[in-house]
Amino acid sequence: MKEKKPLTKEEQKKKDDDAMRYFEDSILILGFLGGISLAALVLVLSEKANILDAKTILVFSADTYFQILTIVLATVSAICVMGCLTAQRAAAHIIEAGSRAWKFGYWMHNISFPAFLITLPMVMFPFAPMAAWVVVLVGVIFAVPTLLLPKKKSK
Repeated sequence: MKEKKPLTKEEQKKKDDDAMRYFEDSILILGFLGGISLAALVLVLSEKANILDAKTILVFSADTYFQILTIVLATVSAICVMGCLTAQRAAAHIIEAGSRAWKFGYWMHNISFPAFLITLPMVMFPFAPMAAWVVVLVGVIFAVPTLLLPKKKSK
């Protein structure tokens, strides 16, 4: 087995700067997704009567679906907000690259997009079921290759 030689200070600084640049880009994405999911939560809470008018949604009763939807939207919004706050600290170099907080922000960023793709059709189902299925299909077409394709290794 090959032993990894330690990085020089310049190499480590470049690696840390690249890691922090990742978070600079994710601040906007996480803020946007968090804002949309929070707005969707407000919409769902204000349209509770319309959701509960339906007898069943998918296989759930309307009340159960409303409860699940509220929980999922609140959770996705919280994930996006926590990821955004961590990304701000990481981009400002308050958090060290590779630390627990840095890894937490990295995972919040990576979880937020698939969670949002799950949540969006859930919000649409009570109002427009066919449109929700189209969003599911488009989400699968775009998300699966993104998540399953191997990453390019930098030289």
